[in-house]
Amino acid sequence: MVALTDLLEEALGKTPKITASGAVSGGCIHDSRRLETDAGFFFLKQASLHQRSMLEAESAALKALAGTNTVRVPTVITEGEVDQKYVLILEWIDLQPLDQNSGSDLGEKLAALHSVASGSRFGWGRENFIGSTPQYNGWMDSWPDFFRENRLRPQFELAREKGYSLPSPEPLLAGIESFFPDGALPPPRPLHGDLWGGNAACDGREEPVIFDPAFYYGDPETDLAFTRFFGGFPESFYRRYREIVPQRPGWQIRETLYNLYHVLNHLNLFGAGYRSTATRMIEDLNASATKGVNS
Repeated sequence: MVALTDLLEEALGKTPKITASGAVSGGCIHDSRRLETDAGFFFLKQASLHQRSMLEAESAALKALAGTNTVRVPTVITEGEVDQKYVLILEWIDLQPLDQNSGSDLGEKLAALHSVASGSRFGWGRENFIGSTPQYNGWMDSWPDFFRENRLRPQFELAREKGYSLPSPEPLLAGIESFFPDGALPPPRPLHGDLWGGNAACDGREEPVIFDPAFYYGDPETDLAFTRFFGGFPESFYRRYREIVPQRPGWQIRETLYNLYHVLNHLNLFGAGYRSTATRMIEDLNASATKGVNS
């Protein structure tokens, strides 16, 4: 623990005494622990050195979200190499499930995040990960082009490499512009990027917190779409968000488009249990794209 103490000392300006370190649940990629010290509790993530880019990207994403001064994220305390591992140390937050009050508050704060002006290009200055899958963030001027080339196409290629049989996605890829009727093209906004129920909670004062981001600048609807996929957030969340950010034309079919990215990623990460869902979504999107192109 000496090297870890040194890392904390540099960040805190004093030498902490580590009294306990216990494993915590909630992640399937990194070793996560609750670090108890005489300077307080901390959340420790550690990975092998060849996975350090994952934790470096998470740290950068948390700092980017914190810099918007909109919605709370865990504060990055420090990071670095310790005993042949790479560690990321965050503030410890006693998390609780969202309820109607904190859900409404999160809706308001996410709407504030999605209203931050972010220039005119889509992407981010670094690549990161969606789960353990590389996520490509090369800057583009066109959002439909960005989502096709940096989100959907890499997932389709990975699924093909893994041997999964899926309908051809060419109609939806070629006709992706048809999902954005007049008034529906978004400006780039800062996104969480992986906003499902397991990555949002509230603290002991019911202040909402989001974490484990896959940050980039894109269409806010992508965040909203994924919140619905695994059961959804409290209804108060959606009601308050929509009071501030109105729905754009065609949002329903784009919800399928945006969640296809996550379903394909789950197929590639976790196996064939997601194939039938991906197949159904591809078929629906192909039909909609063909109709839109021909209308």
